[in-house]
Amino acid sequence: MGKPIVQSEGEVAKCISQLDYYINNAEGFMEAEELRLAQQGVTGTIVHQPLGPILTIVPWNFPFWLPFKSAIPPLVLGNSIMLKQSPSTPLCGIALAEAFEEAGFVDGEYQNMLVTENQCKTIIADKRVRACKFTGSTRGGKAVAMECAQHVKKACLELGGNDPFVVLKDADLEKAVESAYISRMVNSAQACNNAKRFIISATVYDEFRDRLVEKIKSTAVVGDPMDRNTNVGPLASMKQKEILVEQCARAVNEGGAEITYGSPHFTHKDPALKDGAFFAPVVMENMSSDSEVYHEEFFGPVFNLFRVDSSKEAMDLANKSDYGLSGAVFTNDLEKAEACAQRLRVGNAFINTHTAIGSDHPSGGIKNSGYGRECYSDGLLDIGNRKTIIRKL
Repeated sequence: MGKPIVQSEGEVAKCISQLDYYINNAEGFMEAEELRLAQQGVTGTIVHQPLGPILTIVPWNFPFWLPFKSAIPPLVLGNSIMLKQSPSTPLCGIALAEAFEEAGFVDGEYQNMLVTENQCKTIIADKRVRACKFTGSTRGGKAVAMECAQHVKKACLELGGNDPFVVLKDADLEKAVESAYISRMVNSAQACNNAKRFIISATVYDEFRDRLVEKIKSTAVVGDPMDRNTNVGPLASMKQKEILVEQCARAVNEGGAEITYGSPHFTHKDPALKDGAFFAPVVMENMSSDSEVYHEEFFGPVFNLFRVDSSKEAMDLANKSDYGLSGAVFTNDLEKAEACAQRLRVGNAFINTHTAIGSDHPSGGIKNSGYGRECYSDGLLDIGNRKTIIRKL
């Protein structure tokens, strides 16, 4: 899917860290819980048991990490996993299945499924399948949720995002700009939890914008993903590029956005990169939050900047979204930062650091960003049977 080779190696390393985390913590997560019952002479225990076969559907943008994030915790609990990779990255699914088989999973505990979307409906309907975990678009997540509901199957959905990145007037701008760049450009800006709406206090807006543009100029190296100097590869497909170009054009023509940095034709200035799925970074300003395109997810290297006059206005704009995956707030006033983080209607809020998903904390969203949680103990226990056993002595 065009991921730069250095970032691809980093993705594999993150998979290894996921394994290490659950090797060290799974036993504690699965320990039985003793109930504090009000009745005399009665004891109770909560035990955690597997549900059975689980269908896991993942997209192309993190073709190793997302299967590990979704599959390893429920597999540890004792569920079997059927993985459906994206049709854009089928060889990654095959490679993972071979790795699991080499590791000793040879009795169907982990299977790679080369199936279509319609065949997924049949799989979900099968009585042997007990749940589905889906990572991808909100449109796809709604379809999966409907299928699961029809057959009374549990679902865990991590869907799209339009994550706010809020910079208040007393923020450390050097730290904020560095984090803004990283948070937007990870994976060539193709991640659900990338920062996408940059909401900046008017007091520091111009300086933040100018520093951000300089950061992009000095840091972004667009090119061959197999070149170790490249840190921004092509988009995953020509279709993804066409969607992004069309969104940017509507942002300008219908949303009133102005292009501060980047090509008005959304092509790279280097003739060698004009063809194919390469997309040069773009900075846009002043897009109307009342426009239809404002509410869409831009899946690529587009920075949308918004100027606000107060922290209240910043929070109101940050929450003006149908999505609720994650968000970040930058300010040196930690009391204000905590209040803002509490106000953000998202699944994960970050203070003075860029958004990220790690094994050691729950991840997931609300609203159109889905429901359910992965990673931490939630990833292991969310798709399971939390059984209560009551004993009369």
